[in-house]
Amino acid sequence: MMTLSCRLLLPALLLAVVLPARAGTRIEKSLRLEPGGRFILDSSAGSVTVSGGPASGARVVITSNRDDMESRYTLRYEESPGLARVTAVKKASGLLEWLRAESMHFEVQIPSRTQLEVQTGGGSISVSSLSRDAKLRTSGGSIEVSGIGGRLETHTSGGSLDLRDVKGDILAHTSGGSISISGAEGRVDAETSGGSVEVRFAPGNSKGGRIETSGGGMEIAIDPKADLQVVASTSGGTVDTDLPIGQPRTRSRSEVSGKLGKGGDMLRVHTSGGSIRILATSH
Repeated sequence: MMTLSCRLLLPALLLAVVLPARAGTRIEKSLRLEPGGRFILDSSAGSVTVSGGPASGARVVITSNRDDMESRYTLRYEESPGLARVTAVKKASGLLEWLRAESMHFEVQIPSRTQLEVQTGGGSISVSSLSRDAKLRTSGGSIEVSGIGGRLETHTSGGSLDLRDVKGDILAHTSGGSISISGAEGRVDAETSGGSVEVRFAPGNSKGGRIETSGGGMEIAIDPKADLQVVASTSGGTVDTDLPIGQPRTRSRSEVSGKLGKGGDMLRVHTSGGSIRILATSH
């Protein structure tokens, strides 16, 4: 039997769910930031898009589907020639507020020669056209990157990673989702707890790395002229290679190991459930 308190609460809950969306919020902010500086975005929630360009300064546009965003979040802005920071901390809210649909998005334009750090409590991240290091973290959402001139570090607690044309080393981790990396010019350390992995090293890349998935197939493209020590293994599938890695005795259906070219840095590839294909990078 439904109690009196439950009967009183149910209509309120239903009302909260079906309430129409509010008009929305749009906030624009320009911050001082010179090329070569650092930009930090730290938010409790929200998706993020960052793009680099030739102009100085940071331009930030925050949009939300709710018109009371500024009362729900504490927003802070810091600026100096060498550092710009945006912080959005969500205030405590009751059950009815938690049930309301909410979306928030940050669109950021910064000088291409900017070191970037982004952290969001939940939402996708997209970054393009930066020539320095970037560190990206989300508690739930995909990460997409195109054109990074420095080192790239990405982490998501649940979502796919799509990383293209990164000149520096890559450190990529997802707790559940696929990983796609193309045009990698540095060392690649990539791991997913569940999903397929595709990594294409740029021509001339002999820096190696460690690439692992706990469940999914893998396709790894390597420059045939690279100098690497390669170990590729699977606990549940086969390993096939188009490249002359190892002697026949070091090749089995579940593992391939040996030198490519003169040998050199180590490239380890492993999947706990799936097959591995190693092929040549196209020049």
